[in-house]
Amino acid sequence: MIRQTILTLGLLGAAGCSAIHKSSKAAPLAEPAKENVDSLATSLAVADALKMPSCDGSHEGQLVYVVDVKQFKTCLSGSWQDISITGAAGKDGAAGKEGAAGKEGAAGKEGAAGKEGLAGDKGLTIKAFYNLTSTTTDICTRYSNILCYFRGGHLIVYTNGLKYVEGGIVNDETYTITGPGVNANQTDANTVVVDTSNYANAAGQIMTATLAKIARTDADTYKQLWLVLNYDNDAVTLVFDTNNNGTLDATDEVIETLQKRLIF
Repeated sequence: MIRQTILTLGLLGAAGCSAIHKSSKAAPLAEPAKENVDSLATSLAVADALKMPSCDGSHEGQLVYVVDVKQFKTCLSGSWQDISITGAAGKDGAAGKEGAAGKEGAAGKEGAAGKEGLAGDKGLTIKAFYNLTSTTTDICTRYSNILCYFRGGHLIVYTNGLKYVEGGIVNDETYTITGPGVNANQTDANTVVVDTSNYANAAGQIMTATLAKIARTDADTYKQLWLVLNYDNDAVTLVFDTNNNGTLDATDEVIETLQKRLIF
């Protein structure tokens, strides 16, 4: 019975269900054909709930559409009950194809400048630069019967306290030599230069750099020469490892304190 009435109202809605009777009394909708209507299924459309008739025995089962709230109601057991005519939600449709990429947007404004970074470490600045020379011609002869001499070097003093020294020796005879400037033990009848260098950076520090280890032949014991810097007084000396123990100590002989000439 209710289904027939809903169909009837659907037809009314298609024709314009917003037409509301101006009469203060609810007016019955146009009756459909007698053969399709139950006598209890008379339907009404009212402007608002105040225009609804009383839900009594004469309106039992009656369907009313309340226009202002867009709600169907039916009279059941003495009270008007809301009726939902909305069906269950349908299943989600298949996802559509991805759309074409949009145009690239305009460039944004340049951001604010970042904070200034921390200052970097101060670079090295030379305070003094010295040439180092020797007046001793028998540096190696007295220890290994080999003629060699100091070829010269440099002492650099930086403003931050760091001190750097470098130098080398040259030989004029055949002998076996090894050291920082030679990849392996080497016998050479010609001039060979072995250079060494190192840093000192603290008061009281004595810097040693192996100048060379020399011997007449590879079968002989190598004798070690050091280039030594005294940080406190900038003295640079040639020292022979007298006891050949590989450690600078009081028994080692200072061959010469090198001459320093200030360049700048």
